[in-house]
Amino acid sequence: TASFARSDSGAKGTLAGPLADGRHDVQIALSDRAGNDGTGSGWFVVYTVGPQATIVAPAPNGVFKDATPGVEVTFADPGGSGVDLATVHVFLIRDPDPPVDVTSMLTSAPDRLAGDLTSVLSAGTYRLRLVVSDRATNTTTVEGGFEIVTVAPSLAVTSPHGFVAVATPTFTIPYHDD
Repeated sequence: TASFARSDSGAKGTLAGPLADGRHDVQIALSDRAGNDGTGSGWFVVYTVGPQATIVAPAPNGVFKDATPGVEVTFADPGGSGVDLATVHVFLIRDPDPPVDVTSMLTSAPDRLAGDLTSVLSAGTYRLRLVVSDRATNTTTVEGGFEIVTVAPSLAVTSPHGFVAVATPTFTIPYHDD
């Protein structure tokens, strides 16, 4: 009781050392000034592990020609307090612009969000950020980058050209890819 502050109506305090993850039972015994004994009990669960979170699509570090890529993210909290679905958010990031919350563009299921981005993305490099919290307020954030390339490479065969006198000609093919 030395680490607890007592008052006429109760006590409040914090333990000196950390508790391990898992269930903890509390039993309290006290006596009032007249010598009457009272007891109480309760329990709580310490859970310090954040939920699992994965960006499935667009594949991290992928390069895509579709300017409205499909998005799929998954999340779970096995053995924990469970994912708080109200905290699940997916952000689209293109530096130097601020993140844009695209969660409302996706269809929700108990363990995933999926759908197509409804706004057309211009060519460039993007990141998706998935933020998920569990009911114990542990938060996990993951990011994955991808690139949109909407212009096909330009190329030409500059040699050989016309008639050639060898059966194993050397080819020259310059190309340009933005």
